Amino acid sequence: MFDIDRTMIDTDKLSGLLNGAIAKFLGISAQESRELYKKFIQKITLDDSTDYDPWNWLNFLSDKFPKVSKEELEAVFFNQANFEASVFPEVLSVIEEVKKIYRVGIFSQGVIPWQEKKLELSGLTPLFEKELTFIFRRKVAPASLEKLPFGAIVIDDREVFIEGLIIAKRFRPIWINRNSDEKHDKAETIHSLEELPALLAN
Repeated sequence: MFDIDRTMIDTDKLSGLLNGAIAKFLGISAQESRELYKKFIQKITLDDSTDYDPWNWLNFLSDKFPKVSKEELEAVFFNQANFEASVFPEVLSVIEEVKKIYRVGIFSQGVIPWQEKKLELSGLTPLFEKELTFIFRRKVAPASLEKLPFGAIVIDDREVFIEGLIIAKRFRPIWINRNSDEKHDKAETIHSLEELPALLAN
């Protein structure tokens, strides 16, 4: 089971590309676009960064720039090329290799239509079994974990989710830490998905 953000998709790169595309379309600087985003965030309450809903952001921009339609903004924001460019380079080959032995699915947290859209536009959707695609607003809540197959191998970048999986004692969590050489003291650790096939072979 693969997480999406910062596991398969370089979310920071994607955010930069989307911000740049919106700024260019609106005729403002990237800095001005970031300032608008800060104002947007101040208007709403996000308990977690995964609560971000891009359609609310586009509605906010549409109100700020009344001469621009929401449809035009969506066309710019959901440009497939930016999503494809944000997939980590090793993802496709690694998943194809893992699929030779394992069934593969998704275990993600966020606004469900947004997570599904990211998978679709990045070209990742066909790689995963629909029956094994689990996207929750809170993925380590007991009710969410109950839906995961017993013994599932889960690759995730956020330690808080790895801890939740460890506590459940029903899964094999693998922490992907792309930011440093640090290893988790209770879970297997990789620093790139390229390391995954060898780890699974052991």
